[in-house]
Amino acid sequence: MVYENIFKSELLKKLKEISFLKNLDINIESPKDFNNGDFSLPCFSFSKTLGKAPNIIANEVTDCFESDVFDCEAAGPFVNFKVKSDKLIDFLDINNSLKNIKNLGNNEKVLIEYSSPNTNKSQHLGHLRNNLLGVALKNIFKEAGFNVVTSCIFNDKGTAMAKTIFGALKFNANDLNKTAEEIQNEYNIKSDKFVADIYVKASQFEKENPESTEEINEINRKWEAEDPEIRKVWKILVDWVMFGYKKTYERLGCDFDYPYYESDFYKKGKEMAEYALEKGVLRNGDNGAVVTDFEKYNLPDTVVVKSDGTSLYITQDIYLAKLRNEEINPDKVVYVVANEQNLHFKQLFALLDQLNIGKREDYFHLNYGYVTLPTGRMKSREGTVVDADDLMDEVVSESKSEDIGIGAIKFQFLKVDAFSDFVFDPVKSIELTGDTSVYIQYVYARINSLIEKSGKDNFEFNLDNLKIKKEEIDLMRQLAFFADSISKVIETYSPSHLCKKLLDIANAYNSFYSKCRILDLEDDNLKNFRLALSKATAEYIKFGLNLLGINIVEKM
Repeated sequence: MVYENIFKSELLKKLKEISFLKNLDINIESPKDFNNGDFSLPCFSFSKTLGKAPNIIANEVTDCFESDVFDCEAAGPFVNFKVKSDKLIDFLDINNSLKNIKNLGNNEKVLIEYSSPNTNKSQHLGHLRNNLLGVALKNIFKEAGFNVVTSCIFNDKGTAMAKTIFGALKFNANDLNKTAEEIQNEYNIKSDKFVADIYVKASQFEKENPESTEEINEINRKWEAEDPEIRKVWKILVDWVMFGYKKTYERLGCDFDYPYYESDFYKKGKEMAEYALEKGVLRNGDNGAVVTDFEKYNLPDTVVVKSDGTSLYITQDIYLAKLRNEEINPDKVVYVVANEQNLHFKQLFALLDQLNIGKREDYFHLNYGYVTLPTGRMKSREGTVVDADDLMDEVVSESKSEDIGIGAIKFQFLKVDAFSDFVFDPVKSIELTGDTSVYIQYVYARINSLIEKSGKDNFEFNLDNLKIKKEEIDLMRQLAFFADSISKVIETYSPSHLCKKLLDIANAYNSFYSKCRILDLEDDNLKNFRLALSKATAEYIKFGLNLLGINIVEKM
């Protein structure tokens, strides 16, 4: 189902009633500036057919146009249309705004795979963006009528994990009899961060002692051979990490309908690779490795099984795709993974196509951009990682509120186009002015206080006697077109469109609040209208923030 703004549909119908436009292709645009109108009709494309200049056609359209929904005005070669204020008032009820969105997904099953961390470390700045995009998209797609299923693959094996096992045996052997809770209590550190520190120490040791690389590779081979001692240490480390992850996920609102662990099915991936080799989909490469054949896809080939028989990410990804087809049977799969993996997913989707597991168009890689701090990028092997929990603690401490601090982080990460790199500034994220969730939460709290002071919760008014100001109309227009932002998120996979709409609503309300008296009005009808408009604005803000995974704040 394709979303169509209800006003735009009505406008197109009315334009088609004009005789000289009836058989022409009509392209209705949305002006960048609301002050120019809600919609615009460029008349350039009509000139050749009608044999007239665009500005003359625009004037003729204006003369012929009849509607009880729109006002129109010619502006050179354009005709601008504004929805009449009495029609905008219907959207004080948020349900009227959302009814054209509710069935957009038509119950199509969308699988969103997000987070998917490596279990050799705690989660960092990049994981934050991944997690927050996953949560927001899950909420928004559900609201739009999609059957949303979430999944996470915990990458709990491989070279990085072998290196961590090496580090634990070398530097922390005496801790391996302790539980995650005991580790946290003894060292005053989250257990996943404790494991991350082991990985850093092991990486530094390997850098200084290159001969240790072979020891690490041997641990990896032993793990795949199910060596009991290596597996015992591995299990302890993974348990420590997962115990720490639980708190991180709770703070961010992450949950997964289908959590998977690479260690549970890596053998199945290798079996599929062997089958694909027999069928000629894969081929033998140098030194006995199993590699792809992507000539027809115009992609570079990649290794699926290494020459020593160990598996890679793509090995487990092909089996996981097959497994999820059987268990979930999604219509669309969205992988939320950073853009550094662009080539990997192009190769994966091509391989899934070759194996008849799924068509390439059934899969989408949400290749989000890098996040940095004003101090620069992170390098996990060198220990210069910005830990997600530390960052959350810092911002919450500065804002003196969990809801404000966590909300500030979420909004700053989501307001930027998902595919763009950006610099996260913790200080600016909690400013009361500017493009922050704190500003939006403040507007909500201000309205909440206003409603409380009014002493009422239901506000009835008579439309016939209202003299509505421009600021009131501008605010109503922002509310009336709220659903468009949801549609744009669905179309682009970027929650930034919803963030922008919430900021536009907050700005419009502040403009209205500064220029329109409310509680001290003697005209009760106008007072009730303005209170109703305020209450509706708060409902839209609460609804929108909740979709982003952000809590509202009743008082600030």
